[in-house]
Amino acid sequence: NNYIPSSNFNNSIMLKTEKYLLIKGKFKPEEAREILLSLINDKIRYHDYRNFSSGERLGKPDEYSMQRIEELKQCRKDILEKLLEAQLNNLELKIHSEIRMELVPVSKKKKRSRVEKGEPIAYSPSPSSIRTCGFPAYGFPVFFIAGLHK
Repeated sequence: NNYIPSSNFNNSIMLKTEKYLLIKGKFKPEEAREILLSLINDKIRYHDYRNFSSGERLGKPDEYSMQRIEELKQCRKDILEKLLEAQLNNLELKIHSEIRMELVPVSKKKKRSRVEKGEPIAYSPSPSSIRTCGFPAYGFPVFFIAGLHK
């Protein structure tokens, strides 16, 4: 059993890193190409989607995903070169791929409101749902829209 109760970490702590064997064996270059490029291309698609989603929701690219896409493309290029080398020299590839996982606490970042970020709020409330709450340090009135100030 890898878990022990703890009130400090969501009622459980993982004592060790869990390991899962994803790929293990010797492969012909064509087989290795299919397996490895499938994984890498799926990761690139994931980060493409994440970047697109960020652009649609936030109006800006996901910097981490853009960086990962470039790293994965370079990885794909390097793997293709190694596969070609194996094919030209009539060699197989021994591949061992492991996934390591551990539970970690969520970092607690203070979520900034859209007003704090300087983003416009596209909402047209009915006049009865707006109350003025004065002039804070920002120098402009702050309004609370019923149901949105939670």
